Amino acid sequence: QPFLSKLPVDLPADLGPTLDLTLLAKAAAAPKAGDLPPADLDLTVKSRDLDVDGKFTVASDSLKTRGAGLRLEGRSAARMAQRFLGASPAVTLGPAGAASLLVHDLSIPLDANRKPMLAKASGTVETSVAAWTATPKDVPGVIEVRSLTTTTTLTADQPVAFAARGAFSHEGKPFTLAADVKSPGLLTNDPAKPVNMDALLSTLAKIDLAGLPTSLAKL
Repeated sequence: QPFLSKLPVDLPADLGPTLDLTLLAKAAAAPKAGDLPPADLDLTVKSRDLDVDGKFTVASDSLKTRGAGLRLEGRSAARMAQRFLGASPAVTLGPAGAASLLVHDLSIPLDANRKPMLAKASGTVETSVAAWTATPKDVPGVIEVRSLTTTTTLTADQPVAFAARGAFSHEGKPFTLAADVKSPGLLTNDPAKPVNMDALLSTLAKIDLAGLPTSLAKL
């Protein structure tokens, strides 16, 4: 908890009073003198409300996931997310609500100084939530998040692609979300500025909301 003192996170409440962490490392012979020996890293974290499993390979010129990659299951995700919404949020999230994160086929090249070259990275990041609820501050009723998935696709020297699909309901009225976004130049090979926020000005986005209740429009 002391390492996260600047974040609105309460680890004992959100994850549990204790956690078990295991990190296994297996190094191979370096390909040539002076290079960092490639190493396989297996990470496991378990607590009351969090499970993490990750398999990585680290070398002098790259960081990659192995096998199933990185999987994170958070059983108190909604409770944690509520704290990040601030003191006077527009919505109040229900205390129940899990979330998952999956990172697979990730490959991040490293430069000669072993700094990440994100513009040349490839891989897929997926998130999903289900059975969340949100109570708007200024609108009667509860929004049910039946499902919400996102997929971020990285392709070397190509725009970052983001897709979201969601199914919701409000006072028994279902509505859906479909969003597709491409952001050229968002990631860079500059370690001093790995994310280029100016690239958001050239982002291409298509967002479809079908069946949205007019009572929610002012949110």
